[in-house]
Amino acid sequence: MGSFIGSLIFLALCIWMIVHQTKRMRKIKAAWKHLGCKLKDLIDSGKYTYGHPEIDAPFENCYIRVLNGNIEIYNIPKSLAPILKGTIPVGNIQNITIEDASTIQKRITAARLLMTGVFAFAIKKKKKDELAYLVIEWMDSMWHKQIAQMATFEFSEKGAMERCNKARNELIRLTR
Repeated sequence: MGSFIGSLIFLALCIWMIVHQTKRMRKIKAAWKHLGCKLKDLIDSGKYTYGHPEIDAPFENCYIRVLNGNIEIYNIPKSLAPILKGTIPVGNIQNITIEDASTIQKRITAARLLMTGVFAFAIKKKKKDELAYLVIEWMDSMWHKQIAQMATFEFSEKGAMERCNKARNELIRLTR
């Protein structure tokens, strides 16, 4: 009798999981349909690190697309619907560049030195094997004046520079 009840509970749990997963998948499909594209249509942009005024925190699984005169920045967590995090007007872009870890490190070290004084050199730096950064610079109209903005995307591990260069080239082609 006990195994029969256990089997019923297991069956009910399986049915609940299937129904829940089906609802979740419908939401995800609806979000992708609303987005109007497929994942393969987006540019893999590694990890968003910093710089965009609409985005407060870094995130992994960053993708970009160009649509209606804007670069749209999305976070697409594994097996979830895309989340629009911010936009950059294509017409305001000043530059799209690639920087390596040493260039970014110099910039960060200078900022760290200003913030922490001589203690900057005591702060431990995180090391990664290979790093490349895609940097998009643009002018943003804020408070009735133009403000220089810069969004930075990090590519890490083996092939980082090649993936970063590919993303940059795709962005340049799409924003011409």
